[in-house]
Amino acid sequence: LAAGGDLKLGYTGHIAVHDIEEWASPKPFEQRAVDVSYRSHEVDRHFGSLGFHKAYIGKRFAESIGDTSLTLDISTSERDLIPGNAWRRFLENSRFCVSPLSGSSLFDPEGDIRRAIARYQSLHSRATFADVEQACFPGKDRQYIFTAISPRNMEAALACTVQLAAPGPYNGILQPWDHYIPLEPDCSNIAQVLNIMRDTAEVLRITQR
Repeated sequence: LAAGGDLKLGYTGHIAVHDIEEWASPKPFEQRAVDVSYRSHEVDRHFGSLGFHKAYIGKRFAESIGDTSLTLDISTSERDLIPGNAWRRFLENSRFCVSPLSGSSLFDPEGDIRRAIARYQSLHSRATFADVEQACFPGKDRQYIFTAISPRNMEAALACTVQLAAPGPYNGILQPWDHYIPLEPDCSNIAQVLNIMRDTAEVLRITQR
């Protein structure tokens, strides 16, 4: 801003009027075939742990619920990503969806961290996230958190699909328990989440909000 100019608030998604009209009557909750859905894929390590958890949380959720009667449709493989109108139908057929925070937890204005990661991974193709962090950006992750309400949040709300979402600011728009069920990134509160999911009256209140 030293050279002049304005900073304006923007969001990472856009919902047009025709989108709202198309979502006006989503599939009834009780007729949906999938209990919990999720789609994502592993992002580059230069997005920090916040980006890393986008792939991790789906797998962790499936592992954490144990042997239940829930029907899951969860994948973090790129070959299972769902585009266009098929994504809308996918959300409409899900009672709940996992919604991690979107964005980055690394500040890398000159691209130095990105280049260091690329060099390191070219020599250590099987390196874990912890390995990469220690070698390329020790102590720098989560000094800053860059996140905002995402298209997934908007679309799930329009589909009346209850979000099992990581706690976060969501630009002050979404509030825990009012608009989503908070799910810790490590799924440490999974028992509480499952109890709320079984509370039909509370789930209905969340979809209405």
